[in-house]
Amino acid sequence: MKHFVFFHGIGIRSFFWESIRPLLNRENIHYSLIDLDFTTMETGFNSALNSVENITKNHPDRDIILVGHSLGGLFCRICCL
Repeated sequence: MKHFVFFHGIGIRSFFWESIRPLLNRENIHYSLIDLDFTTMETGFNSALNSVENITKNHPDRDIILVGHSLGGLFCRICCL
């Protein structure tokens, strides 16, 4: 089973993804919309990493797929390393 994790870019929050939420719900897709803490780059990275770790712990049976917009995309890439 797949679980999509959506990261927003800097200067916005998870509401950025609200336009696709009805589509995800209609298709019964498992997902999480993450609010990153961009106080500093370090806190942004740590919040991304902590979010992925928590989702992985809570859903060990799911394949985690990271989706990011702008800087959130870079953090997705870093979380995969």
